[in-house]
Amino acid sequence: MSNSNILYNKVFTGEIAPVVINMDTINSPNTNFGTIASVDATEVSLIKWRDIVRKHLPSNANLATVECELKLEYLHFDYIIPSRVVVPSSALPEMGRRDTLLQKQVKTLEFKNKYNRTGNYAYEFRLIKLYCIDYTLNPIHNPNDNYYNQIPYNIELDYPIGDLIYNNRLPSFLNLLPYLAKDNPIVFADVKQELRVQIIPSLGLNDLLIFAGGYSGSVTYELLSSTVTVTKSEVITLTGQGAVKVLNNNPNRYGFYLCNNGTTNIFYSFSSNAGIGGGAKLILKPGETLIYEDKKLTLNNSNINPGDNRFMLGSPLWVRNSLPGSNDISIEEITYT
Repeated sequence: MSNSNILYNKVFTGEIAPVVINMDTINSPNTNFGTIASVDATEVSLIKWRDIVRKHLPSNANLATVECELKLEYLHFDYIIPSRVVVPSSALPEMGRRDTLLQKQVKTLEFKNKYNRTGNYAYEFRLIKLYCIDYTLNPIHNPNDNYYNQIPYNIELDYPIGDLIYNNRLPSFLNLLPYLAKDNPIVFADVKQELRVQIIPSLGLNDLLIFAGGYSGSVTYELLSSTVTVTKSEVITLTGQGAVKVLNNNPNRYGFYLCNNGTTNIFYSFSSNAGIGGGAKLILKPGETLIYEDKKLTLNNSNINPGDNRFMLGSPLWVRNSLPGSNDISIEEITYT
């Protein structure tokens, strides 16, 4: 069996698992702390786009054929930072009604330059956009490998995507999408990208940040070529008229062959053993073979009544004699592997 050259498409949405940062948070491997040997900061991963794509692919997808479109729909964090010093209200910049945009920007910059993380007034957060051209859906290295970032970054020189958050004595939140999207409300992504966040310095006692986000996308892919194997091949002697289960539930069933080798009719059922011999008798006469193959059930080269379609779910199969005595049957099952 082969699924080559058959394209499948899946559209999906999902939420990014919440990322919680506090004073006990451990840094992600391979942090981007530049040349500083020891730095008071925390860096964790927010989004690994490769992991998201793999989450929405079937296990038998051919990763070499995958094409995807990814979009970040929202990203924000809630925070409370009581360990930071509260900025006095008298220090807040006054924005005049007639102030130009440039004048407002200058006042804001002057305020942030004076009241910043070095004076214990704020935490600085940085959104670190990582990119690695060799990072693929099918990793060459360990599945848990990390990005080798190809975007130059040095914590000593700061990073262009970042800002300050202040203690205002109340829980607050910040929308991060404008920092990534700028004037465009759409943020596209790629499996070669990872998004991390740095908090400088590390959080203090009772400080808490909780990041959340959502995404949408679609994947187009081919399936790996399927192989099948015989999982049951047996001759069974039916005695009396009690029902015998000859096949268990098997969602990976490709097909089966049930042959009546006896001299009298047998009944079969995909629903339950109690239904065998009921009002709607499913009969297999001597010498006949019931065939289920590739989602088609046939008997004497004719399709079975489509009303009896539970076989497509890999349902169990029961059989019993129609008359007292004994009959031999052959049962063979083939399963996708």
